[in-house]
Amino acid sequence: MNRSFPRLDPAEFLSHMYPYTKGIPASETDIPLSPGFLDDRSTKNPRLSLPALLIQEACFLDYYTGLHNPSISEALRVIFKKDERTAEDFKKAIPKDKHSLFPQLLVDSKWPPTILLHGTEDDAVFIEESCNMRNLVKEAGVPVELIEFPGAPHTFDLFPGAEERYKIEFDRVRDFIQKYL
Repeated sequence: MNRSFPRLDPAEFLSHMYPYTKGIPASETDIPLSPGFLDDRSTKNPRLSLPALLIQEACFLDYYTGLHNPSISEALRVIFKKDERTAEDFKKAIPKDKHSLFPQLLVDSKWPPTILLHGTEDDAVFIEESCNMRNLVKEAGVPVELIEFPGAPHTFDLFPGAEERYKIEFDRVRDFIQKYL
């Protein structure tokens, strides 16, 4: 699979990454939020590309959970190296107070009806994640639907013309929500 994210140099982000050698960066920014601001590299603010770097370096979960030391990403990599792994392995590796951040650990018969949308060429979150979630919800006996968008990358719904191109699929979303609301 081709990666749509450009390869980034981690050295350019050191002041924005754990262990924050210059202290924790401020959460405010003077960059105006305007249409296309994520594509505007003229701001020269590395924070705009930080999520792509965290995915590239396979440490996004450390930042998402705040678990850097020990690294939650490293704990999960150990599990993925095993030939066989269970949901219980993941529950043990992830502190209980963080389970709510991982919906796949919480699926049961009380889970709400769920519709998932996923581009088949998403290289930020692989479609297998949505397939797995669909299967977990289905096994719990809860209505679930996965709509796949052939050839579509991550954030496919933000591209110009997406509403027209995917009208049928988006109408299915509306119908699903109306059915279960």
